[in-house]
Amino acid sequence: MGLFGPPNIGNMKSKRDVKGLIKALKYKKSQNVREAAAETLGNLNDAQAVNPLITALKDINHNVQVATVKALGKLKDARAVEPLCTMLKDWKDDDWRAPRAAAKVLGDLGDMRAVKTLIDALSHEQTCFNAAEALGKLNKVQALGERGAPAVEPLNAMLKEHKFSKQETIFVSGLLGDLGDERAVEGLSATLLFRSNEVRRAAEQALRKLCEAQVVENILREKAEIRKQNLVTILSEELVNLGTGNPTNRCCDAAIELGSMGDVRAVMSLNLLLSLYDFECNTLPYRDVQIDSGTLKRIESTYSADSYKSVVGNVKAQAMAQQGLQLEGRMISIINVFGDVYDAQTIKILKDVESYSIKVHKAVEEALKRINMASAADKKT
Repeated sequence: MGLFGPPNIGNMKSKRDVKGLIKALKYKKSQNVREAAAETLGNLNDAQAVNPLITALKDINHNVQVATVKALGKLKDARAVEPLCTMLKDWKDDDWRAPRAAAKVLGDLGDMRAVKTLIDALSHEQTCFNAAEALGKLNKVQALGERGAPAVEPLNAMLKEHKFSKQETIFVSGLLGDLGDERAVEGLSATLLFRSNEVRRAAEQALRKLCEAQVVENILREKAEIRKQNLVTILSEELVNLGTGNPTNRCCDAAIELGSMGDVRAVMSLNLLLSLYDFECNTLPYRDVQIDSGTLKRIESTYSADSYKSVVGNVKAQAMAQQGLQLEGRMISIINVFGDVYDAQTIKILKDVESYSIKVHKAVEEALKRINMASAADKKT
């Protein structure tokens, strides 16, 4: 420690001066010194620092507290479990960084004494996900068994209220599936209404661990219908925006998703979206639109040929006259659609563009091959 100035933490670190760093933890004149001392003690991995760091958990500065929690996590000493549990249980401040860090460290330490405290922390919105993540780590260290049962209800409630981010929802869904408690079905079912395919897949996988196959299929069917109705409601509310050429992201999302589900109610909206597509810039007034062959085929197989052809015709009219190598990928995507639409107009358009590039030429060859095969099959029947 300097005679006339603050402790030199860098010098102490190079000398591995653990006693000096422990003393610096109490240096009242500078929170930065105390924070650096805590961080350095964690990196030096000396058991002498455990008790002083436990004392420093009560520091008046939040940055120091967070650094202290992380240092205890690096030291991996079981003596830290109960003090960290106390911090998590008794926290009253508006700055939740320290208790969140404490929950993470408790999961990393793998000590089952933390289970009850972590389960209690699930009931608070600020620590819910961190506690769930820690419980997930404990589950891998040692089976939670009946001790994990109280975690189900609070996690279930948070899922139903959509309190988690996308990645948090995926993680919590997996954890609920692993816990094997059927009470989680309600929350996981609600998650099937999310727009993200990844989130819905995680919820479905968790449900398959909890329910019989037929029960899961019934839930999936019911939620798919609700999603469709929600999308139709959005399109109804926002149809004016589509008609004026200023669709919102919400409206574009709804039209494309509804089309991908094979619902004819999306056809008019898809046509409007395609008419607004700026092929020179490769953008809509929207982030990223893909009207692919799968979307069109689902519409074709479920609804009238006129509905299908109206969308395909719009794709043809908009895309094929464009120039610029940046459009090659989109042209190939549309050519792949044309391979499933065998009529004279399609063949003419394909032949008009086949010299665009080598990749486009190959795509046209494949599309024409599929058209010829389908045509031959029709003649046989």
